[in-house]
Amino acid sequence: MERAPVFGTKVPGLAYRPRPGAYALVFDAAGRVAIVHEESDWYLPGGGLEPGETLEQALAREIREECACGIEIAAPLGEAIEYLVNRSGQPFEVRAHYFRARFVGSSTATWLAPADACARVRRASDAWAIAAARDGATAR
Repeated sequence: MERAPVFGTKVPGLAYRPRPGAYALVFDAAGRVAIVHEESDWYLPGGGLEPGETLEQALAREIREECACGIEIAAPLGEAIEYLVNRSGQPFEVRAHYFRARFVGSSTATWLAPADACARVRRASDAWAIAAARDGATAR
């Protein structure tokens, strides 16, 4: 198995809190990708796992919360690791698991061309996943 790509810089001495998460890459018929706005930033829909959840359960819960619809997961795309410090100053090691998916029902997500979405999302790992999904690749 290939190593997951790593984004951000792990600063020595900082205690990074592990944060596994599941995120959806959903494209519409026009080729636009769904993103969501949260806390003044843009992200792929999805989020962190709650205790006892599988990746798929977490993704379904997050999609209901963020996009007001259901989701049908098609296939895993890949995973990435990103070191970041949130707005409260807490360091996190995000292990993002990305899935190709489609929304079930009407979504409240924002749809953008992939290049525009890559430029707008806060996390470099989200931009990487969008580009990989747009190009039809399986991200590693």
